[in-house]
Amino acid sequence: MLGVDAGQQAGAVTIRLRNGRTATRRMGPPLGSPENPLGIDRLEMKFADCASNAVRPLSDDAVRAAAHTILHLEDMGNVSLMLRHFV
Repeated sequence: MLGVDAGQQAGAVTIRLRNGRTATRRMGPPLGSPENPLGIDRLEMKFADCASNAVRPLSDDAVRAAAHTILHLEDMGNVSLMLRHFV
């Protein structure tokens, strides 16, 4: 039986086995949340994964160029140039 006890903290799951034993697993803040942010390397990997699975996938070179542009927006005189990676 799987259930969540209202008295438990959010992100905790308790499983009760047929023999009466229970096991509880508590999870920390989800990856990517403010309490557990993604590092730049993992964020770039996630972006590349999403871009490669898009309806119109980007090439590896386009993914790298887009990620670099996104990470350096403050250096761009015209951020609309960023769109060139996606069309």
